[in-house]
Amino acid sequence: MKDLLEGRTPGEKKRVYTLIDLARAEFGSTSEVDERVLAAAALGEIADFSDLDLDYSRKLREAILAETEAMSEGRELPDRPTPPAEISADLLVWLLTNKSAELLIHSQGVRLVGVLIEDDFEIINSKLNYPLWLNHSIVKKSINFTGSTCRTVLLNGTRIGEDPLVSGKDECLLLGSSHINGNVFLRDGFLATGGVRLSYTAIDGQLSCVGGRFWAPGGVALHADGVRVNSGVFLSDGFLSSGEVRFIWAEIKGQINCNSGVFRNSQADALILDGVRVAGNVFLGDSFVSFGTVRLIGATIAGQLGCAGGRFFNSVGYALYADRICVTGDVFIDNAFESMGVVSFGGAQIGGDVACSGSLQLNANRVALTLEAASIGGALHFHNLSGFIGTLVLSRSRIGCLFDGPVAAGEEWPASLVLTDSRYDSISVHSPMDTTSRLRWLNLHDSTIIAEMPDPQPYRWLAEVMKKQGHEDEARTVLRVCAERRMSGLAERARRDIESNPTTYCGLLAIAWFFAGGCAWLSGLVGTLGTWAASFLILLPALVALLLLPKRPKIAGRIEWLRVSFTQRLYKYAVGHGYARWRAIGWMAAFILLGFVMFSESSHPPVDGRMQPVQALALKEWSGGQASTLVDSLPKYNALIYSADTLIPLVSFHQQDHWMPSGNGRWGWFIKNMYLPFHITMGWVIATLFVASFTRLMRQEG
Repeated sequence: MKDLLEGRTPGEKKRVYTLIDLARAEFGSTSEVDERVLAAAALGEIADFSDLDLDYSRKLREAILAETEAMSEGRELPDRPTPPAEISADLLVWLLTNKSAELLIHSQGVRLVGVLIEDDFEIINSKLNYPLWLNHSIVKKSINFTGSTCRTVLLNGTRIGEDPLVSGKDECLLLGSSHINGNVFLRDGFLATGGVRLSYTAIDGQLSCVGGRFWAPGGVALHADGVRVNSGVFLSDGFLSSGEVRFIWAEIKGQINCNSGVFRNSQADALILDGVRVAGNVFLGDSFVSFGTVRLIGATIAGQLGCAGGRFFNSVGYALYADRICVTGDVFIDNAFESMGVVSFGGAQIGGDVACSGSLQLNANRVALTLEAASIGGALHFHNLSGFIGTLVLSRSRIGCLFDGPVAAGEEWPASLVLTDSRYDSISVHSPMDTTSRLRWLNLHDSTIIAEMPDPQPYRWLAEVMKKQGHEDEARTVLRVCAERRMSGLAERARRDIESNPTTYCGLLAIAWFFAGGCAWLSGLVGTLGTWAASFLILLPALVALLLLPKRPKIAGRIEWLRVSFTQRLYKYAVGHGYARWRAIGWMAAFILLGFVMFSESSHPPVDGRMQPVQALALKEWSGGQASTLVDSLPKYNALIYSADTLIPLVSFHQQDHWMPSGNGRWGWFIKNMYLPFHITMGWVIATLFVASFTRLMRQEG
């Protein structure tokens, strides 16, 4: 103590001796260590006892490194070197709370370095007018300032409590419901071997745990629910926790910086920031590591969320759980971001961009990243994903601009996508816009659909955005492919439904065949084949459909699959499911040329030729080979015009009204009874599909 009194004024010396006398009156006697602590408190000096042992500082540094290694490897914590001096907890409590002693303490407060406190250090529901420094020391049991008010708490490099695995002690530092007028520093080698409680504490300065270690395996390492911090919270740069760290419904008026922090609580919650309100940024990157779930459910962040370079590991559940988070700025999960487990931003409200470029997310055969129902005001950057394994979920999301890949050689999209009801205002000019790439992109979505038919919404929305950005041809191609894929799925669904309930289908099939047979009967099939042959052709298939097919559901299902597949191919090749309607003109031209070949005849057909007049009187004169003004008055026969006249509905070129196939010659019967009805039918089919493509009926159907 003599070194502290050298050069002091008489008034300062008097204050020191007065404080020592008060302590002796309270405790009966004081040791040399006690007197040095009292003198330093009265003079505003630091009572540093580390210089009593020249090797103490070196041993302490080695012990701190050994503690960090043990925590990282999950081993039992090693012992620390015993501090050179020991002081009573009762003396410190008296010094900080006694009214007479307070009048003699310097405004710098009580500042200790290198001391050992064996007992519990408790000051509950009290007001401390001075800061407390207790650096590079050991508190064997606990510090309890619950409900108290003090200026600043500095416990840098101090170890508090015993190993909870041995002693079973739950919490070793309790500052809950207290009011700290300054800062709280638990950093630079600080070690709590038990829980630290800061719940509902008001801290006017910052909470800095840089380089601090919190050891409570299986329990709560840092409990700060409802804490209010007027500055920033720093759990970074060597911060290490074993157990749960929680800031539920905390209010932070600065930033939360966890860069380079390590949070361990495997297969449980490692860091909980649910409902936290942060006026600045939240950083969980730059070598940040968590073993367990990091939760940000319902958090509100006025700045940005930076997870670039962070690593999140929880193979059995969520690695980063940020559903319903609200971020005013950007979200960065890029630049070597790594996760093993689900990263979830379901229902998130993000005002800026979301950058996922260059991230490595491993969650094979499961969801790797979900932005379901998220709202992103800026762009979603999603390229350079060579290490992305798992499913990306964008269902029901609202995105300002989609900036996805691949945009360079070797880059790939995620293994699978869920795009159901996903909407984006635009696609970046740096993203691929060609049909091949975009259809491959949609294939990743289709691979996640269990139903036979693909979900049409992603196709239609992509086409709408592409059309808005000037890619109209590509948009039509996307819609056409969507219709084709859905019709293919419709055929498979029809087959499955028929196999499960064949009786109803077979009854309808029999009725349809009877109806078709009746039409054939009326059209002259009986006169052509005879009554028995026509009846056989009508009744036999109907009886097969009615009696045998119900016992063979797979055959019935296959028949329906063939019917639907035929319809699908008819839509596809005729008018491209309504998105290539001008194909119908080509088909019309092709059938007109085919009809020209089939109906080919001279302008004055011979008596035994393929064509003959329709009118009975003209036919009689024409068949007799007589010259007749009636025959001469007929329009000259033209095979090309006749083909067009019979093919195109509701249009008359005055050929079909006066000429018809005669049935003569080698192919006459086939042309008259088979090809002409087919020719007329195809005209109606093509015309109907052409008109339907303009009314959007077919596209709605697809």
